[in-house]
Amino acid sequence: NIITLTFITSLFALASCSDFLDTVPDNRIDIDGADKFAPLLVSAYPTKLPMLMGEMSSDNVMDNGAQFDDMLLQEQLYLWEDPTGNDDDSPYGLWEACYNAIASANQALEGMDALGNPDNVKAQRGEALICRAYSHFLLANIFCMPYNPQTAKTDVGVPYVFVSETKPMELPDCGTMAELYANIEKDLVEALPLINEDIYTVPKYHFNRKAAYPFATRFYLFYTHADKSNYTKAINCANVVLGEGDPANLLLSPILSVWGYAHGPYSGRNRRYGNANTLFAREGPQAAGSWGTYSNLCTVGKLFGLSQKSFVPKMNAYFEYGDKAAGIGSLHLVVPMFTTDEISLCRAKAYILNGNLDAGVRDINYWLKKHTVTYQAKSRTDLVDFYSKIAYMPTVPENMGQRTIKK
Repeated sequence: NIITLTFITSLFALASCSDFLDTVPDNRIDIDGADKFAPLLVSAYPTKLPMLMGEMSSDNVMDNGAQFDDMLLQEQLYLWEDPTGNDDDSPYGLWEACYNAIASANQALEGMDALGNPDNVKAQRGEALICRAYSHFLLANIFCMPYNPQTAKTDVGVPYVFVSETKPMELPDCGTMAELYANIEKDLVEALPLINEDIYTVPKYHFNRKAAYPFATRFYLFYTHADKSNYTKAINCANVVLGEGDPANLLLSPILSVWGYAHGPYSGRNRRYGNANTLFAREGPQAAGSWGTYSNLCTVGKLFGLSQKSFVPKMNAYFEYGDKAAGIGSLHLVVPMFTTDEISLCRAKAYILNGNLDAGVRDINYWLKKHTVTYQAKSRTDLVDFYSKIAYMPTVPENMGQRTIKK
């Protein structure tokens, strides 16, 4: 009896051990059915974006003087120094977020391949492919030179990852810009016919059809060729969206970022580096444009400033408490990634670069109609005359803070 009891106990122990070994040791998703892909693809969108990097490194920003306070990242970006931290808005944060999103897309694609890519996962496959393409596109625009058909075969790209990582920090070679953009286009071309927003509960938080084609439009504007063929592709992709109604926001993306505070007043202080009255009046909303004086812009009611600083609040920040007692937490933004406003201007640019100036003027008038208090259509002659009379701004305008680049 003792031997029998010991044998039975051993069987239970072995069964328990087997159950333990069969358990996934972390929180990864076991892809064993089509219903598992939708939750996984929620994490195929980067949680960080390059807005702060782009703005602080651009000519939209000036030095407002040492009397104002600022955070280290803003100063480093303004001075074109290599940021030393791993903030959400830093190059490190973007790199990590994009490759995390790419990893989720690749895991989903590998799961679909294992199932034989049945018809009921085609829409999810399209979403995974376009998410992978988009994250690589974001990385290309921060970490690489602009695409140049003359130098693309020698300009360095970023690693294009097609498979899930099996070892920590295992990345392929950077490759060239020609290879990078060819891979983005390959994923994009395969994805577009597969996209189907009927699978989403809230389509605007996913690459629905009306967001996928604007991404293609923007991509083809960057992916220039001497024969201008990609401008035609950009126009055709924009036509898919602009011919189907007029919603303002096409894709919304929740991210982690201090951008909602960084470009304006924060904690009762003005930011040292940012837009200010000088820039605001000379090249911002207060400058006269083809629409007339700044008071004709619909945004005029939303403009405000604090003595030296002026800015247009672009989006609200949402604070999530991690510890209410300590008053600490994270800032979130919901960013409109693609809008009909932008896609109409992208199409206007594509028309103009393709030599069809009249069609470009029509799209500019479309924008003016939506963004001016008193709309007055402009002719091609009106626009050419207006912009040809504007002198280029000097490199260092009078009374403007000068950017000092450390060597």
